[in-house]
Amino acid sequence: MKYIVVTGASGGIGFETVRYLLEKGFYVFGSVRSAADAAKLAGLFPQNFTPLIFDVTDDAAMSAAAEQVKAMLGEQNLAGLVNNAGMVVTGPILHMPKEKMRQQFEVNTFGPLTLCQLYFPLLRSRDGHPPGRIVNVSSLSAEIALPFMGPYSASKRALSNLAHALRREFYPYGIPVIDILPGRVKTGIVDTLAANAADFSGTDFEEGMARYLASAQYLRDRGLAPEAIAATIYRALSDANPRLRYVRPYKYFSRWKIPVNLPARVLDRLLAKRLRLLPGFLKNKNTL
Repeated sequence: MKYIVVTGASGGIGFETVRYLLEKGFYVFGSVRSAADAAKLAGLFPQNFTPLIFDVTDDAAMSAAAEQVKAMLGEQNLAGLVNNAGMVVTGPILHMPKEKMRQQFEVNTFGPLTLCQLYFPLLRSRDGHPPGRIVNVSSLSAEIALPFMGPYSASKRALSNLAHALRREFYPYGIPVIDILPGRVKTGIVDTLAANAADFSGTDFEEGMARYLASAQYLRDRGLAPEAIAATIYRALSDANPRLRYVRPYKYFSRWKIPVNLPARVLDRLLAKRLRLLPGFLKNKNTL
């Protein structure tokens, strides 16, 4: 049996990944942040599943969980680490408190970095078992940075580049490091956007934020199902020759192929026009 650690298992992509991998015959360790969520998942998945309780900003708790996994593995090694846990901080960078930006990177970038370091001894080949794999769930936002998603995009870009560096550093150990870039997925991200929008009322970006939120709400139920990303994560863990990255956009041409191939200045202007960010549209051109 192959053993996998999946972070952020309480809902969304993480929950569906746990379910999908269990159906495929894996033993899964799923991380959650509360005892209540751990009990809930243990009830839903009574076989071949162990909940791990930690926040990806808590080094001590992550280390304790890694020791728990090590004890359960015995002589086996870990077949995969799926860094899925994440959060979204939204808003114009001009008005973004450094504390929120730091929190974004602590969760989306530094947490996965720490986990890669902690689980490396369990992922490397030992006692004849093949080495495991690391799968980082990044985002299309790492490649296409939209207005008001700057903190999130920056943290995911850093996570993607971390995957590139680790892949090359772990090459002599035979540990693949794979990047997953989902597009829009049917999760609770829109709720986060709505909660943050009020923080920027009265600024030049108020109308742009409102337009972005309206677009996000419209697309709320039109993205990929979390199960689609879970299936992609399974491929990354099981393909004989996994890709360096798996791109899963909501719509391949309009949401991925066209934007990444447009000249940057053309895309800048298209987004500015759509979100009322052209110079003539600013509400308070001479003020912050």
